[in-house]
Amino acid sequence: VKEINSWSLDKQKKELKKFGKIEKPERIERKGLSELPEAKKGKVITRFAPEPNGYIHLGHLKAAVLSFLYAKKYKGKAILRFEDTNPEREKREFYEAIREDLKSFGLKFDKEVKESDYMEEFYKYAEELIKKGKFYICTCPQSKIKEMRAKSLACECRNKKEKENLKLWKKMLKDAKEGSMIVRLKTDPKHINPAIRQPSMLRIVETPHPLKGKKYRVYPLYNFACVVMV
Repeated sequence: VKEINSWSLDKQKKELKKFGKIEKPERIERKGLSELPEAKKGKVITRFAPEPNGYIHLGHLKAAVLSFLYAKKYKGKAILRFEDTNPEREKREFYEAIREDLKSFGLKFDKEVKESDYMEEFYKYAEELIKKGKFYICTCPQSKIKEMRAKSLACECRNKKEKENLKLWKKMLKDAKEGSMIVRLKTDPKHINPAIRQPSMLRIVETPHPLKGKKYRVYPLYNFACVVMV
């Protein structure tokens, strides 16, 4: 790149011609939103899902506006969903701040939901998946989990029977210490994508939730929460 930038403009054009005819793409300007293939009136449902751990910025607003306008374009519904299952980062003040900022831009969502209101559903699905042998409880320290994942290896916790996993799950909900155990998804430890190698699904968080207080102590991680909430 440094060498080419040192050439004169004429020399750069001469070299480019060796690749054939250079065509400048036609500039097409569009007003309004592009069409969504196969979208039907009244069937489009969108959602804007901020985490109440800070104030929204212009990047957030762009996503919110697109979600809102597409729902309105097709006479559907736009949902404001607070992804608030990380008590260590959320604060009560940010819920209202986000609502007010969206309102100031004329974005009035049809429905508001909070992930923290669905904790019992998260628990129900987690327990079902443990019984089916899809989830297991891992008691390895985080350093070992990271090492085993990097080496594409499975720890011994993966071989626990469903009965033992359920017993540990109950302990997580009751009094297990934060960091002592997590719920993981039983996937291929040799998956080409390290993020898919037995990812964590739920963990213990003893920090009180800004809205729920100490009612819950096991919270879903992003991958699990979004699958349940859609």
